[in-house]
Formats: sequence, structure tokens, C-alpha cells
Amino acid sequence: AGLAADALGLLDVLGVERAHVVCRSMSGGIGLIIGVDHPDRAASLTFVTTSTCEPGLPGPSAGLAARVPADPDPADPAAMADFLTGQMKAYSGGSPYFDEAATHALAQRDVARARDIAATLVNHYAMDIDGPKRGGFADITVPALVVHGELDPVFPLPHGRALRDAIPG
Repeated sequence: AGLAADALGLLDVLGVERAHVVCRSMSGGIGLIIGVDHPDRAASLTFVTTSTCEPGLPGPSAGLAARVPADPDPADPAAMADFLTGQMKAYSGGSPYFDEAATHALAQRDVARARDIAATLVNHYAMDIDGPKRGGFADITVPALVVHGELDPVFPLPHGRALRDAIPG
């Protein structure tokens, strides 16, 4: 809810009444909160590689953990950039469109600008996760699109189908 409030606050500061909200992975929760609790602020919602996280959906693809490199020394910027690149390569699911050189350049910039790069490796686990106050995916009334690839190793395709089926229309 706090991250959704931040996004809405940014729209307020920019003078944007309604926005097309695109959410990827965990940020699908931000889009869900905006779409359900603040539908007047969303012109549309796009959920990319997101999940309803309902019971019975499959876990990450077999072998994903083996493809993610071991945690590096946070004091070594080159090792951190290599690690982040390897992590993104594993998360690409073997996509032929993964650009390792571009990803490595981005990882180097991320490492260089981070105040505490080690904290970025654990921030997902420190979050308090909450949902909308006025319902769930079935209560979305704004136009919505679900984009999900069949190679997604974190959320296999049944997650995308479950999300599609959970949103009316």
C-alpha cells in the first residue's frame, strides 16, 4: 500500500490525473491496489510476469536455483555486476532475446549508484506485503492486459493464465 501511495503521490506532483499503469512481477501488487482502491487514477493496467499467488500454482521452474549464481562479495563491484547479470540471465528463462552485454552494463551502473548493494539482494524479504482494501483481482474494473511468457522460470505460464482468469473480461 505504501508503494502504491508513493506512485499516486508522484502522479499528483506531476499533475497526472490518470495513468496507464504497467506492473512487473512483485509490483503487480502495486497495480492491483491502484486498480481496485483507486480505479479513477488508472486508465489501464498491464501485468507483466505477475501472479495471483493463489494456492496450487506451480513453483519456479526446476533448475532455476541452480542457474542463479552464488551470492558475491558486496565489496567487490565487478563480482556484484557479474552476479546481477547472471541472475537476470537465469530469470530470462533461456530467452533468445536476453542481451547479456546490455544487462551487464546496466548492472554495472546499478552497482555504482547503490549506497548499499547488499541490501538490494534482500529487500524483497524485508517488505510488509498487503493488498487492496476493497477487494482483489476480481474487482478490477479498468481495462487490463496480462503479458506472460512461456519461458518465465519464476512464475511458469499457469500463473499468467490464473491472473487472466481472475480479472473480469
